[in-house]
Amino acid sequence: MLARRAGSRRPIVGPASERPEDFRQLARLAAAGVFRPLVDSIHPFAELPAAHARVDEGRKRGSVVVRVAAA
Repeated sequence: MLARRAGSRRPIVGPASERPEDFRQLARLAAAGVFRPLVDSIHPFAELPAAHARVDEGRKRGSVVVRVAAA
């Protein structure tokens, strides 16, 4: 686990370990309305180039979601 120095305002970023229980807890919080993911835009798979372009602009606020149709 990374810790921030006292008085530092620099964010700590990078991949975190993924545990199934963490995802279950996030789902419970989202269902309860306590946690609301920040989604910038949603694109169908057919518009994948547009989704990439949105990310490459560097102006997105939140996640860019690509919907993949169920098989």
